[in-house]
Amino acid sequence: MSHYSTFTKGIILALGCSVFTNAAAAKPITMQCLVSGPDGGWIAEQIFVEYDSERDAARVVDPIILYFDKKPKKAEISEDTDKKLVVKWRLAARAGSQTTKFAYRLAYFKSNGKATVQAHPHGFANNFSARGRCQRINQPLPAG
Repeated sequence: MSHYSTFTKGIILALGCSVFTNAAAAKPITMQCLVSGPDGGWIAEQIFVEYDSERDAARVVDPIILYFDKKPKKAEISEDTDKKLVVKWRLAARAGSQTTKFAYRLAYFKSNGKATVQAHPHGFANNFSARGRCQRINQPLPAG
């Protein structure tokens, strides 16, 4: 997955060109998370998270999601407190005739900006993890 530099340029361009069309509604919060760790290549170094607590809606995008799904992915907000935000999403990684389904979990600690990400491939004993930080950015994710 060496699409990071292309991804970074593409997502920043898309973020700059995108427009949030419902001005009357509360704006979603978008974060850029930079993480690293012994992840086996299944956790991207850069993950964008957009969430709207009022609508209980979230989306994520990273190079791995774009490689397999070509657009941001809906995520579930499983926890949103004053201290922590947890979002979860699933990804089907297709390679030839084989598909591996992954369950992802990103926890963002609001007081210090730290983040942890876990990826678990269904049917395998492996678990991947990474740690880093998230910061708010002033652009919504592109539509999709």
